[in-house]
Amino acid sequence: MQNVQTNYSSRKLIYKLALLGGLVVAGCMQSSTPIVVDNQPTTPAEPSQTIPAETEYYYYLDGARVPLTPSFEWIVVKFASADRAVREDVLMSYGSPLGSLDQARDIPPLGITILPLQTGLSPRAHTELMEKMRGDKINFLLVNPLFYTADAEMAVGDEFIATFPPATSQAEIDEANAAHGVELVQPILGQDNTFVLRVTGGAELDALSMANLYQESGIALHAAPNFIRINH
Repeated sequence: MQNVQTNYSSRKLIYKLALLGGLVVAGCMQSSTPIVVDNQPTTPAEPSQTIPAETEYYYYLDGARVPLTPSFEWIVVKFASADRAVREDVLMSYGSPLGSLDQARDIPPLGITILPLQTGLSPRAHTELMEKMRGDKINFLLVNPLFYTADAEMAVGDEFIATFPPATSQAEIDEANAAHGVELVQPILGQDNTFVLRVTGGAELDALSMANLYQESGIALHAAPNFIRINH
């Protein structure tokens, strides 16, 4: 069993961190990999350590794009069914791109699973698999890449954090969220117009893309995913 603790930091820290928000996950999973959300900044993996991605992944820090390096060995999902037998059947239906459920890493408090991918999966095959799985709304509620940094892996669930302009009313925030298929999870205490938000099943974008949209469109002053840090 894992313990989940909320521990939201100041706004300055929120947007200085690669790990945003307050999920602190401790304990053990099916694997022994520790999961924490801490106050350490993200350092992208060196390009020499990675294969160029088919899709450009990034988030915003202090208004600047920060590149994200996707893993071609793991993928983050949230299954629609909690039944292990159903999950195994789903993975079998996808064939060789996905590994065994026995090798998967579960994060029960967040409801997400980190699935293994076959060795040597190409960037194009990775992108095609992501698109196929995201289109499978019957079996998956969420499908996201797993990202590498210099000292950890980073997962993105369905949450992001946004700070709205001071003059934006709560009604305007609610209207903007509803228009994009986003729901308010909770405010960050002591931080004006700063909220943890969640993309819903009606959203057309994942949490990372939605955070970037809020940032780039000016809906929010700052927006970034609520990263989950997985220490090596």
